[in-house]
Amino acid sequence: MTDTTNCAAIYTRVSTDEQANNFSLDSQVSYCRDYIGKQGYSLAHEAFLEEFTGTVMDRPELDKLRALAQAGQIDVIVCLELDRLGRGLVIPFLIESEFKKLGVIVEYVQEVYEDTPEGALKKGMRATISEYERLKLMERTKRGRTQKAKDKNVMAACVDKYGYEKVKEGNKTLYRPVPDEAAVILSIFTLYAVGDERGKQLKRSQIARRLSSIGVLTRLDKLGGKYAKKKKARPGWWSPRRILQILRDETYAGVAYAGRVRMVEKDGKKRPVAQDKSTWIPIEVPAIVPRDLWQAAQYQLDLNRHDPTVNSRNNTKSLFLMRSRLRCVRCGKLLHFNSIGLQYVCMGARRSEMINDEAICHGSYPQRRIDAEIWQKFCEFLQDPDMIEESYRRDQTDTERANAPVRSRLEDVTRFLAERIAERDALLDEHLKKLFPPDVLASRANPLNESIKEFEHEKADLEAHIVVPRLDESSKATLLEYSKQIRAGASHLTEEEKRDLIERFDIRGLVMRDGNNYCIELSGIIPHNLTLNGQVRGMLA
Repeated sequence: MTDTTNCAAIYTRVSTDEQANNFSLDSQVSYCRDYIGKQGYSLAHEAFLEEFTGTVMDRPELDKLRALAQAGQIDVIVCLELDRLGRGLVIPFLIESEFKKLGVIVEYVQEVYEDTPEGALKKGMRATISEYERLKLMERTKRGRTQKAKDKNVMAACVDKYGYEKVKEGNKTLYRPVPDEAAVILSIFTLYAVGDERGKQLKRSQIARRLSSIGVLTRLDKLGGKYAKKKKARPGWWSPRRILQILRDETYAGVAYAGRVRMVEKDGKKRPVAQDKSTWIPIEVPAIVPRDLWQAAQYQLDLNRHDPTVNSRNNTKSLFLMRSRLRCVRCGKLLHFNSIGLQYVCMGARRSEMINDEAICHGSYPQRRIDAEIWQKFCEFLQDPDMIEESYRRDQTDTERANAPVRSRLEDVTRFLAERIAERDALLDEHLKKLFPPDVLASRANPLNESIKEFEHEKADLEAHIVVPRLDESSKATLLEYSKQIRAGASHLTEEEKRDLIERFDIRGLVMRDGNNYCIELSGIIPHNLTLNGQVRGMLA
C-alpha cells in the first residue's frame, strides 16, 4: 500500500480472556514493527500496550494515543487486526472515525480494507465475525472450567485456604489437607456448633481468644516475610471475623467453588464483583469437617443472626410485633426497642433529646404487654371475613391509584425506547450497506445511544417505583382460612407469622400517654382504625 504518511504509532490490546489465545502484547508489537518497516514508516513513539476490554472507547493507552493525534505527532496507527482496536459492531468504527477527523488513519497488519463500499462491507463482516468469536471464546472458557471442576481440578481462581495446601498431580492441581491446620479447623467447628469439654458452645470472639492465647499461627504467620507484613496484629492473633469466614466456608465440608467473583474493569482498574451463587462452579475436595457438623454451624450462625433472644442487635425481622411501627403522638418520634428491659422506649425520652435537663416525652412501655394487646385487638378484626374482603378491595384500589401515573409514563417511555432502538438498528443496517461513511455513523449514532441510555435509566427507575399490592388473592384466601380458624378457636401462629400479618396490613400505631394510662390508635389497610386503652402500674416516666 502506497502512502505518503510516515509517522506511525503501534496500538496493541489484550483482555484477560485473550491472553492465552495467541494475542500476547509482545507478538502483536513484533508483527506491527515488521509491517511499519515494509511500509517505510518511521516509528514516532513506543508501542502502546493496552490490557483492557475492547467493548468500551475510554481506555488508558488509547487516551494517550488520542493526545498524540490531537498534537499532530502521528499520521497513522498500526494494529494487528480490527478486533484489537475494539470489539463489537460499532466501537471500532467510532474510534476510526474519531482519528480520521484528526487526520490520522488506522491500518491493520493482517488485513487491508480499502476506502470503498466493498472495503467497508468487508470490515463490517470482520467485526461481526470477531464478536461471534468473542462469544464462542467465553462459552469455551466456561465449558473448560466446568470440565476441570468435574475432574476435581482446583483452578487458579480458588484461593489458598487455611487447612489446605495446593499440590500438583500431573496436569491437575488438588487441595490436600494440612494435618495440624485441619485439626484447628475441626476444633473451631466443634467449639462453635457442639461445645467445649464442658459442653458449652463458644462464641466467635471466645474461640478467637482461645486460639490467640495458645499462640496458634495463622497462614500469614507461617509464610512470614512480606506476607506477615500484611497482618498488622502480632503473630498468633486471631480475629472473630476470621473465625466467621472459616465457619461460613463450605470448602471445609468438601465443596470448593470457582467463579465466585468476576474481575470487572472500572476506571482503568480491575475490581472483583461478587457473582450469583447459581453461576458458581462446584469442585469436590477432601473434607476436613463432616457435613452434618458444618450444617450445624450454619444453623447456629443463622440463629445468632436472626433470633432476637440470642442477638437483639441484629434483630431486623424481630419476633417483636410492633418494632419500628409505633410512634409517639406527643413528640412525633418512633418508639425503639430496648432489648435490656424488653421495652418500647420513646426516642424523645433519650438524654440527648432533653431540653433544660428535662425529657420532652415519656419513657418506656412494656413490649410483651403492648404486643399482646395489639395482637388481641387485631385478631378481633381478623375474625370478621367481611373486614378482610374490604381490606383487600381497599388495598387493590389504593395500589392502582398510586401506580396509575407511573404506569402511564412507563408505557410512554417503553414506546420511546423501542422507537430509538429501532432507529439505531436501521442506522447500522444502512451503514453496513455502505449508504454513508463511518463519520456519519458516529454523528448519528451518538445522540441515539444517549437517548436510549436515558430512557433505559428512566424505565428502570419507574419500574422500581411501581407499588406491589400487599394483599393478593393468595394471601386473601390464607387470611380467610385463618379467620375461620380463629372463630373455631383453633388458631396458632408463630411470632414471625404474626409479624408478617402485621406487615401485610401495614399496621402502625400512634401512642398517647397520660400518666400510667395509654391509648394506642392502630391504622393500616383496614376499613377503620382500631383503638385500645390500657394502664400499667410502675411504668417508667
